[in-house]
Amino acid sequence: MNGVQDQYIRAAGILNADLSTELLGPKKLATVVHLTASSAYTFSGLDGNADYGYDITLMGQHNTTATHHFEIKPNSLTTGFGSTEHYWNDAAANGVVNNTATGFRLKTNSYAVNHTTVSRMTLTARTGMVSRVMLGQCIIHHAGARHSDNTMSTWNDNTTNITSLLFDFNVSPGTAGTFTGVVILRKLAEA
Repeated sequence: MNGVQDQYIRAAGILNADLSTELLGPKKLATVVHLTASSAYTFSGLDGNADYGYDITLMGQHNTTATHHFEIKPNSLTTGFGSTEHYWNDAAANGVVNNTATGFRLKTNSYAVNHTTVSRMTLTARTGMVSRVMLGQCIIHHAGARHSDNTMSTWNDNTTNITSLLFDFNVSPGTAGTFTGVVILRKLAEA
């Protein structure tokens, strides 16, 4: 079973805890959090150097009163992030958008209010690299339209160990961004 398959099987609830532990190892089980109308959530107790990186999956509803995007902020920090490149596609058009971010930005801020999203990201976490990189894919559906958004985001701080990840669903422009759904965090390696 490969990493992608076991994560989706586990997320779907197909494997019971004993079988998951036997197949995947006790430290490789994902942390699954169910959120309801949350503007933010923090995974704490992480060690980016030991964990090496993270696979992250979000599935749910992003509710906003204006166009929003969401970001992942290591240790709740908001500086040192490079331009985020988004390659997007929908039935009407496609293109590239570059945004300056205050975190690892997953999706562009051009989508309409209240949309369903399925997002998958991989984030490098070890110190000493040239930069930390997040690669992501986001599928969004709202008001009868579907969008695909592929993202690359960088953080130029290569000395700070990641000990927490803040998921901020309320990044401006606009106000009152919340997320209802599931967030799954999986460590890529063991200490």
